[in-house]
Amino acid sequence: REGGDAAGRRPAPGAASSVAAALVDARGERLIVSHHGDALQRPPPPDLAWLEQADAVLVDPRCPAWAEAALDQARARGVVSVFDGDPAPRAVLQRLVARAGWAVFSQPGMAAFAEAGGAGTAPEAAALDAGLDAALARGAEVAVVTLGERGLRWRRRGQPVRALPALSAGTVVDTLGAGDTFHGALAVALAEGQGDETALRFAAAAAAIKCTRHGGVLGALGRGEVLALLAAAG
Repeated sequence: REGGDAAGRRPAPGAASSVAAALVDARGERLIVSHHGDALQRPPPPDLAWLEQADAVLVDPRCPAWAEAALDQARARGVVSVFDGDPAPRAVLQRLVARAGWAVFSQPGMAAFAEAGGAGTAPEAAALDAGLDAALARGAEVAVVTLGERGLRWRRRGQPVRALPALSAGTVVDTLGAGDTFHGALAVALAEGQGDETALRFAAAAAAIKCTRHGGVLGALGRGEVLALLAAAG
């Protein structure tokens, strides 16, 4: 319905798919309970011919072999690449960060990557910034850690760490899909040539709007709504 092309799907004979259940509480916070199959750990070879038409590449750590191949192709072609740094084995995160242009972590993902930003870490900002530095040292050009209602911290190589506050779009009812919305909107903004901070604000606005709607991906939003929120925020 939204115009996505799933033609690149590849079956993994004899492997099991992963299954997840998402629980959302009265405050809109979500908990995801997963059973991990083995299909993404031993997939067939990827077909990367579609990259010839791509303006940006977005990957996560769930299928490391495909993610590595896509990031390597993106770098070779000079295509913008964004890595969604969700929790995964540290070795996987380190391999993918080394290949990505943008390494964008959730706070739990940052903790898994660099032992930074975990519960009880003090001072928290210093630990998060150390994680950003570690991502840049591995090879990323820009490193970001998102902090939900507390905004985000980010750094481009050779520049100081910066903080960006969260945007409010109304009452939070469902945070499910907010991270995916952020990463997708960021990839779109970067593909369009938006500057670093402008692209991050665009992504933050999209994620904020998603949090005001139920239903994960069913709460998807349009560009006009994002631009309206940005204009209202000034």
